[in-house]
Amino acid sequence: MNQPQGLISVLLDHNASISERDDAAMDLEQYKTPESEKALISTLLLGTAGSTVLESCLESLSKIMPRDIASDYNWAVEVEYFMSKHKEQLTSRLKCL
Repeated sequence: MNQPQGLISVLLDHNASISERDDAAMDLEQYKTPESEKALISTLLLGTAGSTVLESCLESLSKIMPRDIASDYNWAVEVEYFMSKHKEQLTSRLKCL
């Protein structure tokens, strides 16, 4: 299994520890692929990974999303607020991947 796919598997594995999922989310920022972006967005939309993992997903997304899309988001806001304001946009983006 190649590196981004391994990280994606860990991020999406609900049996993995928070620490493992957080590390995977942070490491995915190195892989600017639709699969990485899809996994990060899916984790955010599900919203059950815990705030640490969700914040890492946001941070990684800010680095791998196309610049014109990423600039529309305020990445410094709280995860709950961000999700309440941008869930529809992220869902639309997920459908494009």
